[in-house]
Amino acid sequence: MYLESLHLINFKSYLEANLHFSSRINVFVGKNGSGKTNLLDAIYYLGFTKSAFSSSDQQCITLGQTSSFARGTFRNGSNVSHVATNIQLGAKKIFKENTDEYQKLSDHIGKYPIVIIAPDDVDLVREGS
Repeated sequence: MYLESLHLINFKSYLEANLHFSSRINVFVGKNGSGKTNLLDAIYYLGFTKSAFSSSDQQCITLGQTSSFARGTFRNGSNVSHVATNIQLGAKKIFKENTDEYQKLSDHIGKYPIVIIAPDDVDLVREGS
């Protein structure tokens, strides 16, 4: 299984982005502050229904905007699934797989295997638990 494409609107530093990925290896390169981590966080969000770096969903909305949208297309052989989320200020977030809205977000977690390794994770090895 792999992420085939990602579409973002007002997600953190991205006013709008459309990306298509290889089924093999993808590399993000850019200067500090260019949005590499925000891109990885959007992918994480689609798998876990929450940010890996922000404690509040509201922090995923671009500053000055009232909503955020992220959609990913996942491919597993010939099976294609579309996962989308919509975050509105002051409202419950909406999470969908294809056209079906989740009633419980916990039903989604684990369907799309995503692992994120962040720079601070090295502290777990160096300093213990």
